[in-house]
Amino acid sequence: MQRGNCSFVQKVLNGQKAGAKMVIVSDNIIEDTAHITMVDDGNGRLVHIPSIFISEQNGEILEK
Repeated sequence: MQRGNCSFVQKVLNGQKAGAKMVIVSDNIIEDTAHITMVDDGNGRLVHIPSIFISEQNGEILEK
């Protein structure tokens, strides 16, 4: 999934509700992702699947 339009938690919950076993969120712009943390929006307790955040470049590689 690409970053944007909702919180990280909501994005992972959307994937979880759709049956995903894991969610990979890729950045939506080229930037240094080392400082970005997928922050809990208060609903993190509802997430029961693993998730990771990757750079836009790595996201493009996975999409191909």
